[in-house]
Amino acid sequence: MEHASPTQFFNKIHLYLRSSVPGKDKKELADWEKVRQERAGMIKFILYSCIATFKVVLDKPLPQNMKTYLLLFLFLMALAPGFAQKAGVSRSLTLGPKSIIYDEATGKQIRYEEFLERTKNKPHTSLTENIDKYGEASSYVLGSDTGGEFMGIDVAKRAKKGEAFPPFVMKGMNGEMLESEKMAGKLIVLNFQLYMREPFFNAATLQLLAQFESLISQLGDREEVVPIIVTHSSAEETAEALATLAVKSFIAPNSGSFQRRYYIVKVPSYIVVNRQGRLVGYADDLDELKKLLKEARS
Repeated sequence: MEHASPTQFFNKIHLYLRSSVPGKDKKELADWEKVRQERAGMIKFILYSCIATFKVVLDKPLPQNMKTYLLLFLFLMALAPGFAQKAGVSRSLTLGPKSIIYDEATGKQIRYEEFLERTKNKPHTSLTENIDKYGEASSYVLGSDTGGEFMGIDVAKRAKKGEAFPPFVMKGMNGEMLESEKMAGKLIVLNFQLYMREPFFNAATLQLLAQFESLISQLGDREEVVPIIVTHSSAEETAEALATLAVKSFIAPNSGSFQRRYYIVKVPSYIVVNRQGRLVGYADDLDELKKLLKEARS
C-alpha cells in the first residue's frame, strides 16, 4: 500500500489555504495581503511543529489509520487561523464627514457624528453601500446593530425577472466607456470574475472564459450581443492573464464594485439582459447561462 509523505500532507493543506478568497472589493487588497502573510506564518509554525512532534513516525511510511488522523489534525489546525482572521479580510471603507448616510429604519439622512456614535463598539452593525451606475458608492445605509453582516450582500434586493435592469457605465481596457442606456435593442451578457491572478485565476478559470467566448460566438451577429467581463483586476493584470486567449468581449477592469451593485455573491456569475433592457436572469454556471440566452432570444 502506498503511503503519503509529510511533504504531501503539507502540500494538500497549502493548496487548500490558497483557495481561500477574501471579500469582493479591490480596496481590501493591502489588508488581505498582510493578513495572508501573517496567517501563512502561523500555519507554517503549526504544521512544522506537528511534523516535528511526529518526526520519529514520519521518518517511516505511515500506517493508513495514522495517516488519516494526522491529515485530519493538520487540516483542522490549519483552518483555525483562517477562522480567527475572518474579520480581518473583510472589505474596508473610508467614510468621512462628507459621506451621505441614511438610517434604514427611518429613511432619513444622519450626520457622520451620529453614525460614529451608533457604530462605536458594535461590530455587527449592518452597513450597506448604494453603488451608482458608475460603480461608485454614492451613499450608505445604516441598519440594525442587533445582527446582520457588515457590508453584507442581500440577494433579495436584486432586480426581479422582467424588471428594468439597473443601468451601468463601465470603463474598458483602454479607457473607452460602455453605457447600458445606449444599448437599446442589444442583448447584454455580464460575466463577473474576481481577480485575474492566483489563487483566484488559474487554468480552470481560463478554460471557463474560453468556453464563455465560444458560447457567445455561437449566438451569431456580435453587433446584436454585448458580452462584458467584469473584474476587480487592473487593465495590466487582466491583459497579462488573458494574453493566450482571444477575447472579443468588452472587458471592464477595476470594476469589482459592480458586483455589489448587482448583488453578486459568487464568481463566476452571469447576468442576461434582454433587448428591452429587462432582466432575464442570473446564472451561476454556463449551463444556466445557455438556458437564459435561449429564453432571451425566443
